[in-house]
Amino acid sequence: MMNIERFEAYLDEGRLIRGKWTSQDVRGRATACWLAALFDEVAAHGSASACPADQLPPWLASLIPWMDDSGTLGRWRGFAQRLIAALKISRTEVQWYRAEYAVRAICVREAMRHTAYEPSVEVCKRVADLADAVAAGGLRDGAAWSEAASAASALASSSASTAWRAAWSEAAATAAASAAWSEAAAASAAAVPASALAAAAAASDKIIDGILSVLEGHAA
Repeated sequence: MMNIERFEAYLDEGRLIRGKWTSQDVRGRATACWLAALFDEVAAHGSASACPADQLPPWLASLIPWMDDSGTLGRWRGFAQRLIAALKISRTEVQWYRAEYAVRAICVREAMRHTAYEPSVEVCKRVADLADAVAAGGLRDGAAWSEAASAASALASSSASTAWRAAWSEAAATAAASAAWSEAAAASAAAVPASALAAAAAASDKIIDGILSVLEGHAA
């Protein structure tokens, strides 16, 4: 069962961590990442796949560890507070489904910001627009998605194919977010490594902020 109260307590007590599922602090207190604090099953198995699907959609469960680890430290606590509030909102299955596609669109649009190759940008836009349409309540058009997949395949090594995989893979949100992180780092490849990491973390902040905005206000 999801334990939001423990998540809140761990945040208040400084017991939430990044980069590990569980650990202990210097005072010997149990610590946990966001998802492990929320679910005993995750803490026990060290895997997002252990999260009960009837408690949290698998796409979001797979994304929360990335959200915990990937943004800037300065915004990390605020993001945790927003996630706590968002998880207290009751949603129908349809609302979760539409939220998933809204998140996919956000992630793909951030990934496409980091390429200047026009054919890739155009395919990324098509993928993001299709996800937006589903998020807005439209039916998923199989033909349109297939056409976008074909266009992405024609640009096999580009960010267009990355965006397609991100928008339509089983781990869609995680793949999209990771793609945007990689694209941001690549965009700063000429800079010193610290600058590349800073650019990637800034891109991650934008994605996390967008995801939380969806969870806070997405309505069916």
